[in-house]
Amino acid sequence: MPNIVARPGKGERPDRPTTFRLTWDLPRRAGGQRQRLQETFHGNKTAANEYWQKRATELRAEGPGYSPPPKTTVAEWLTGWLSTHGKELEPSTYRSYESLVRLRIVPHIGHIEIGRLTVVDVQRWQAELATAVTPTGKPLSPRRRAYARQVLRAALNEARRAGMIRDNPVTLVRPPKQSPKVVQAFTREQMRVLDQALAGMDDTMARIPTFAWQTGLRLGEILALRWGDIDWKTRMVSVQRALVEIPRQPAIIKDYPKTSKSFRTIRLTAHLTALLEPLQSDEHGLVFVRQDSRPLSERSVETFFERVRDGLGLPTYSFHSLRHTFASLGLQAGIDIVAISKMLGHKSFAFTAQVYAHVLDATLQAAFDRFDAFVSRS
Repeated sequence: MPNIVARPGKGERPDRPTTFRLTWDLPRRAGGQRQRLQETFHGNKTAANEYWQKRATELRAEGPGYSPPPKTTVAEWLTGWLSTHGKELEPSTYRSYESLVRLRIVPHIGHIEIGRLTVVDVQRWQAELATAVTPTGKPLSPRRRAYARQVLRAALNEARRAGMIRDNPVTLVRPPKQSPKVVQAFTREQMRVLDQALAGMDDTMARIPTFAWQTGLRLGEILALRWGDIDWKTRMVSVQRALVEIPRQPAIIKDYPKTSKSFRTIRLTAHLTALLEPLQSDEHGLVFVRQDSRPLSERSVETFFERVRDGLGLPTYSFHSLRHTFASLGLQAGIDIVAISKMLGHKSFAFTAQVYAHVLDATLQAAFDRFDAFVSRS
């Protein structure tokens, strides 16, 4: 049986929470070297003794062959976790994970040994993210901070399953409060102004913003669209793939699994049909390409849109807001939330309802008004 010792840290006060350094003597290694396991505990003396006894029981159950986990830092663990777990992720998701690990996690807590990462460390990290800024000087959004927390929690859950840590400190820390996000969408009149300006431009990219707000497709899906995906008789478009861009690597076109909600069929408006049908080419060719037939990059399209948007004095919403515009105008037109969700390729109707809750509130009021008028006529 190992000799287990508990040692309080400096400044120990039995009447208030403090820091204890708990030490367990483990069986010696085969060569006779001494082994010890140490952990930091925050609380009062009674709680520290109870935890010490509980952990002692666990160590005895491990048997004489138990060895403490290697001294791996948070940064080292995250690097290995990304290289392994990243193979299961979509390229765009991997890009987001890697960016958050590199910019928002490692600089703050990457130096800490994973087995010594505490609740206090995580609380301090969350507080630092709350005051962090982006490269453009804007505050880091609550959604981005929550995403970073989600990545760290997932990585430490894997560490717990691997026996590197006993508990995941992220799960013991209350997540920061988030205000409901209100999506940014253009009005119908603003889209009319945009379409009129784009109609006078002889540029492939000039057709993309109109296509985006009248179909709700993601930019990557638009840039991966082939002429063969369009049935001109029915005006139906099969959304089967997306362009994926990863920093410092060539862009790739990734097919959607047929079981994915993103794999869907949408219908072109009469306006889009008239805009695109005269331009149709080889069915295997991309619909939107550069003049030399190479695929367009997402950034080049976004830059083009921002230049036109600013020139027209429209709100400084992102290109992705055109997708929100499709959904918002669709709901205002009376299309039900289930149909909108399917057209957008969302993972669930509940997700769509959450994103566009503010629009639903307005359409709900209009529905009450229609019902009131119907009852009054009856």
